[in-house]
Amino acid sequence: MDSLNKKYIVSISLSGHLFDQFLINKALDKIEAANGSFLFVKCQVGQSTSTKCYSDLKVSTINALSVLIL
Repeated sequence: MDSLNKKYIVSISLSGHLFDQFLINKALDKIEAANGSFLFVKCQVGQSTSTKCYSDLKVSTINALSVLIL
């Protein structure tokens, strides 16, 4: 995570069908579009289509408005 010039850090938890529905891609795209960076703290991938995935991220941004956009 490139947090050298990032002032605001938040923790984000995601759950659901993150990979088969491409939700993780959409979330990471939003973070990058807001000039944020991220670090996967934890990622648990379900082994079947009926099992949900869980992911914890640390997200850093330059300003507080970027945090609100996320």
